[in-house]
Amino acid sequence: MRRHFKLLPLLLLLSLFTGCAQKTNRLAEAYSVFSMKPKEFSQIEITNQQLQEQKIVDKTKDIRNILRTLKKAEQLPEAKPELSALTNTYAIKLYTADSTIPFLTISYAENTKEACLFIGGDAYSVKPLDFDKLWNKLKYESIPTAASDASLVLNVLEREESDLSERYGAETMLGYLESVDQEALVFMPVERSRDENAADGWVLKPAEGEPVSLALSGNCEFWILEDHWYVSCRVGLNDLKRYIDQTEYDMLWTLYLADGEVTAVAETYSP
Repeated sequence: MRRHFKLLPLLLLLSLFTGCAQKTNRLAEAYSVFSMKPKEFSQIEITNQQLQEQKIVDKTKDIRNILRTLKKAEQLPEAKPELSALTNTYAIKLYTADSTIPFLTISYAENTKEACLFIGGDAYSVKPLDFDKLWNKLKYESIPTAASDASLVLNVLEREESDLSERYGAETMLGYLESVDQEALVFMPVERSRDENAADGWVLKPAEGEPVSLALSGNCEFWILEDHWYVSCRVGLNDLKRYIDQTEYDMLWTLYLADGEVTAVAETYSP
């Protein structure tokens, strides 16, 4: 489906991490969600990010199997996986009955020896879960999630695995971006805040004001995420516009600012 410029009432916002030890244990809080009765959920969306396919699970027995798998997530407080090495990734969105927005959104990533769960902006080392086996048991239609990405060839100028704030500073704005024409990029700002009562620990809402047309200086740099995941890739402005126009994916973007000018535009991970 063609992506239209819109705001989602609730989204999981994930940052880049150097390790998995966190002050607030969102995983412990999430166990109460994993322990809910399957009938309390209307559906669970599970996305295999390697296959770029999604399955919408709505049968009680299958929802139960997903919850049981998630409940097996045993935290390993001392392990700190190298996130760039975690290649087998899934995104899971849990919808309660009569809800049109996710009650909880999490991501799971692993390699052959280690794994992480991402919840509410925090990353937790866990013992690997057999999501591949679970995926194969779910007899639902596999819906392509990024069909246009495969044919999109971009000239990558640079790759970066570190947090871009180390390069551009901490003055930022978060929002949605749209390429209107060859000359303009329009930005819709949003605000996020921590909320202990929110299922995933975050609240995301529209910021005050109208969408703004960005005035980009010649020094502004542009970054997308490789496979919408972890590694940031610097591209030119024309490639950025092609990426926005052709990618069938709802993307969050961070603007980095200095003295009122936009110094960088970077895609922000959101499953």
